[in-house]
Amino acid sequence: MTRLFPLVLLLCVACGGPEGSFPGECDDGEDNDGDGLTDCQDDDCRGSSECVIEGDTDTDTDTDTDTDADADADGDADADADADADADSDADADLSCEDVQGYDGVNEFDTVTLSGVCATSPVANNGIGFFVQDSGGGQWSGLFVYLGSVESSVSTGDMVEITGEVYEYYDLTSIAPVSSADISVTGSCSPSATTLNASPSDWEAYESTLLTLQGLEVTAPADSYGEVETDWGISVDDMFYSYDGDTGDQINSITGPLYYGYSEFKLQPRAASDIDATVVSCGADTCAADLVAGDLVVTEIMKNPTMVDDADGEWFELFNASGGTVNLDGLVLWDAASDTTTISSTDVFAAGSYILMCRNGDYGTNGGLSCDVEYSGYTLSNTDDEVWVGSPTTVDEVAYDAASFPDTDGASMSLSPGTTTTTANDNGANWCDPSSTYGSGDYGTPGARNDGC
Repeated sequence: MTRLFPLVLLLCVACGGPEGSFPGECDDGEDNDGDGLTDCQDDDCRGSSECVIEGDTDTDTDTDTDTDADADADGDADADADADADADSDADADLSCEDVQGYDGVNEFDTVTLSGVCATSPVANNGIGFFVQDSGGGQWSGLFVYLGSVESSVSTGDMVEITGEVYEYYDLTSIAPVSSADISVTGSCSPSATTLNASPSDWEAYESTLLTLQGLEVTAPADSYGEVETDWGISVDDMFYSYDGDTGDQINSITGPLYYGYSEFKLQPRAASDIDATVVSCGADTCAADLVAGDLVVTEIMKNPTMVDDADGEWFELFNASGGTVNLDGLVLWDAASDTTTISSTDVFAAGSYILMCRNGDYGTNGGLSCDVEYSGYTLSNTDDEVWVGSPTTVDEVAYDAASFPDTDGASMSLSPGTTTTTANDNGANWCDPSSTYGSGDYGTPGARNDGC
C-alpha cells in the first residue's frame, strides 16, 4: 500500500516583522518593529551576534515567552536569567508501544516518538518493516514499524528511538517513520519473549509481541504464500525465515513476533534457531504433501448405488501410479462446488495398488465394501460432479457428466485398464459399465483391477 505523508512548507514574508527580521536591525539604533524597544533591548534580538557580549555563551534562540522588564543580574543583554524551563515541544518521547496499541492519549495519524524500545526482529525480507517491543514484553507490548520505502538496517537486539505517524496498516497498529533519520539506534537490548502453552481465546492482545509458542502440530504444509497451518488456528509465515513444516510435524517450541494480515494472525520466526520441531515421517516413500500430478489416478467411481443408499454406498478408487509406497494422510478431496475434506489415514499403500475410498467404511451397511480409507464432507452427484484430489497441488481430477460418461444406476463408472493415466481418464469414452458384481449385488470392482471395456 502506498503511504502518503503531507509535507508542509511554511513561508514567512517579513513585512514590519519582529526586530532583527533583516540583517543589521539589531544594531541600527532603530525601533524596527514599533514595540518601544531598540536593538539589543528588544527580546527579539536576544541571541543575535550583535547582542552577545563577552562572557555570555548563550547563543540559543530561546523560545520561552517571558516578557519581564529584564531585571536580571547577569549583566548581558539577554532578558532571560531563568533556568530555562521552556515547555518541550518534541513528540513526547515518554510514550510506550502499549500506549500506541491502546490509543492511550494517542490518535491515529498522530506523530509520536518512542524511545528505549527493543527491536525484536530484523527488517523483513521484503523491506516492509520490523517489530519493536517495550522492555519486559507481555500483552500489548509490541508494535510494527512500517517502513514502506524508508530504508533501515535495524537488527534484532537494537535499542532504538523512532519518530513516526501512528497508522493502521491493514488493521495492524503501526508507527510509520517518514525517513531513515527518524530511526536511530541508541544501544542494545535482549528481547523478552512471552511464552504460551495453549492457544489464547483472543490473539489481539499479543499483536506484534514476541512470543514463544509450545506444543503445536502442523495441520497443512506451506501454501503458495509460504504459510504453514497449525492446530492453534494461526499459521507460521515467512516474513524473515521460511519454515518447511509438513503435516503431522510436532512443533515443540517456536518463537517470533505475531503479525496480522489478510484477517489472520501469523507467527514470524526469524531464523531456524527459532524453531524446535519433531518431524513425523509418514512411513512411506511419498507422503500426501509430496504427491505430484500423475502419482494417483482416479480409476473407478460409484456415484449411484442401488443396493444401499448413496450416503452409505458411494465410493471411488485411486490407483497408486507413483512407483513407490504412498501415505494419504493429509490428502485433500474436493469438487468445483463447496465439498471439501482432508483425509486422515496412517496406512501405507504399495506401488500399483488400488485404494478404495468410501463415504461409509462400515462393511455391514455400505453394500459389502472392504474400504481402505473412509471420508466425510464430500458427496458424488448422480449427474455432473468432480473427483479432485491433491495436497495442495492437484494430483488428479475427473470431471464427469451423465451425457459423456457411463450413467447406469447400480453400476460404477469403470476406467478401461489400458487407459490408466491422468490424461486418459478425462475422456468419458475411456469409461464403461463393469461386468463384475460385488457385495450386495451392485456392479463394480472396488479395490481391484477393472474389467475391460
